[in-house]
Amino acid sequence: MTGKGKGPREAAPEASLESVFEALEKRVENLAGRLKDLAAENQKLKTALERERSSGAAKAETAERLARYEAERRDVRTRIERLVRSLEEAEGASTA
Repeated sequence: MTGKGKGPREAAPEASLESVFEALEKRVENLAGRLKDLAAENQKLKTALERERSSGAAKAETAERLARYEAERRDVRTRIERLVRSLEEAEGASTA
């Protein structure tokens, strides 16, 4: 009698182990797929970040160049104003 009772009990654990392994395999496959998706998304984000950093560097360079041009413009304007005053003073002195 004990032999008959043991047979179905042993089959049940084997079946439950099989279902556990199938469930684990399915979860691992799902996780592997998700990992692959996340790796692809990570690469896209790295590319976008690098593009933004490059863009930011270009913007900083442009801002620096603009500041330099504005400073040069102020210097040129100051020189022109000084030359105009000198010409006006020379003209005023020659008519007096």
